[in-house]
Amino acid sequence: MSSALWYLSRATGVVTIVLLTLVVCLGVVTAGRRRPQGESATIVMGLHRWLSLGMLVFLGIHIATAIVDGYV
Repeated sequence: MSSALWYLSRATGVVTIVLLTLVVCLGVVTAGRRRPQGESATIVMGLHRWLSLGMLVFLGIHIATAIVDGYV
């Protein structure tokens, strides 16, 4: 069981880093001078929000598994 928690913790950490990178990139796109207009802006902002929520969920799982796992 402990090796499963170790792998789950590492996997959620990697997914969190990837999602955080995507969230920051989309945030930079929406905050810049050449931000999307119209319907594409709505799509980009919605994607930014959903990826942010997903990143927070994976971060919470990562923290919980790191605490529960006795290896660390």
